[in-house]
Amino acid sequence: MRMIHIDFETRSELNVKDVGPVEYARHSSTQILCAAYAVDDGPVKSTTYIYDLRDLPKDAVFAAHNAAFERAIWNYLITPQYGFAPIPIHRWRCSMARAAQLGLPQSLEQLAVALGLLNRKDIEGGKLMKVMSTPNAQQDLFVNESQLNRLTEYCKQDVEVEREAFEVMGELQELDVWFLDQKINERGLMIDRVLCQNAIDILEKEIIARGKRLGDITAGVVTAPTQVAKIIQWLNSCGVYTTSLAIDQVDKLLLSKNLPADAKAVLQIRQLSAKASTAKFRPMLDRSVSDGRMRDNLRYHGAFTGRWSGTGAQIQNFPRGSEPCIETLADAFVEGDQSKIELLFGDVIEAGKNVLRAAITAPGGRRLLVWDFGQIEARVLAWVAGEKWKLNAFEQLDQGFGDDLYKLAYSKSFGVSVGQVTKAQRQVGKVMELALGYQGGVAAFNSMAAIYGVELDLKEVERAKDSWRKAHPKTVRFWYGIQDAALGATEQGEASFRGIKFYVLDNFLHCELPSGRPIVYYRPKVVEGNFGKQLTYQKTANGRLVKESTYGGKLTENVVSAIARDVLVCGMLKLDYSDFDICASVHDEVVAECDEAMADTELKRGAAIMEQIPNWAEGLPLTVDGFISKRYRK
Repeated sequence: MRMIHIDFETRSELNVKDVGPVEYARHSSTQILCAAYAVDDGPVKSTTYIYDLRDLPKDAVFAAHNAAFERAIWNYLITPQYGFAPIPIHRWRCSMARAAQLGLPQSLEQLAVALGLLNRKDIEGGKLMKVMSTPNAQQDLFVNESQLNRLTEYCKQDVEVEREAFEVMGELQELDVWFLDQKINERGLMIDRVLCQNAIDILEKEIIARGKRLGDITAGVVTAPTQVAKIIQWLNSCGVYTTSLAIDQVDKLLLSKNLPADAKAVLQIRQLSAKASTAKFRPMLDRSVSDGRMRDNLRYHGAFTGRWSGTGAQIQNFPRGSEPCIETLADAFVEGDQSKIELLFGDVIEAGKNVLRAAITAPGGRRLLVWDFGQIEARVLAWVAGEKWKLNAFEQLDQGFGDDLYKLAYSKSFGVSVGQVTKAQRQVGKVMELALGYQGGVAAFNSMAAIYGVELDLKEVERAKDSWRKAHPKTVRFWYGIQDAALGATEQGEASFRGIKFYVLDNFLHCELPSGRPIVYYRPKVVEGNFGKQLTYQKTANGRLVKESTYGGKLTENVVSAIARDVLVCGMLKLDYSDFDICASVHDEVVAECDEAMADTELKRGAAIMEQIPNWAEGLPLTVDGFISKRYRK
């Protein structure tokens, strides 16, 4: 099959990072300045006359770096304006998605550096592109011929770099998953725009009011909750010493004994204001202008293990919310009555945090279907490690006669019968389960304990850790077995442990999962660490490669998270094949839309599909919970 490598340079009043590719391409101000393309390994050509693209081979596959942008420009700008046929998803490939699969930088500039390509990004041309891409009051709406010629050369060089990167990295793997990702991003989520706008207005008004109160308390030193440096300086002057106002640090300071009343008031204002969700509501509005649907919400392979991350409003990072009367709360925000919100729900900023999810809604005559895998990572960890007693416990729990997992964890670790486990001991069991599964120690236990209000002294924490490990011998063995396999493969080329195969290919250490998909570690190396041999590799952080070290517990976490992701993906592919309209994936959760009259039937049908165990995961106990809702909630 022939391949066309293509790149567009465009201009618009909008910033594509703010609104996403589809909204950007649909906007009336967006125009194509030039296009560059190459067919297979032929010469790179360019044009400013878009009709020239009609002569491209009709049976070709199109490749681009961040192909979602080129797809949107073609289907939502070129197709309606120039009469070209749209290009379906299955005829696109994306080198940025492939870079993500390999754990490499996703910017084309840094990717070229990481791969040592002969072709590199045109840095000076990039500066011109940024100037030309957004017209402003000081700049003409039209570009001169010299600028356009320089931009065209920049565009052609991008195609050269992308094509070489594509050839070096190879074909995008699991194409069906990437196609589904593009389909979900293009469908998007319906947004209650009235709720969003009212929430922004109410929250900003409240933040201004709190800023005035801060000014009164601090005698004008601090006039806004966002003035972090000034708040820290003022607190220090009051004898409350801190170097940070991160949420967890503020929480800790508020628990301090003998805290001055004014300092407490300032910290409380900062604490609540930090929870304000205007930063989430704005992109929800920006990305839903054209038809009320917020698109381009997911970043394929955004996490190292293959899980999705978020873009725009970052739906993966929405707070859980704690308000049970979510519909009433949403209606209050739609009415825009701040006094009513305060009367019914207390603090308005806390209410704004709780209503954030509810801004995502179903269209008229439709309902949201939400499915979630229960305790998926704990189940995968027990399954991959072969912890049979725990697998049996999950199976009994699913059949309706098993013991509470956290009570069971405490019972198994401390030799207390399940029936005698108290509420406080169950909390200890919960912290143990959440903190210790990936070789966590005292620090991990204490971090999780702080979240759930568990207080144990050092001796008790050590006992909890040792007891949990004694009760989970197969899990402990898995930590060290998986580490030895990774080290062995890096030194000798190949090694396996409990069905997880490691092998080195070129500059990558592949960790092949039961599904056949690999997690990839770039430039692996065995070094001497504080506790013997240690694996290091290059990972992407802030867009660049940095050195990272790892160990058995972290490798285990990677494997478990990746397997859970593969189970989720199997379910999503089956749902899509069965004609469900998937709108989003959030962690271990799938969100879809259906007609209201079919909601009950479709909820059950979808749950049955997702509970089907993949053929490579025999023996893995799965359970799926689900609900129907007009508005999205947890």
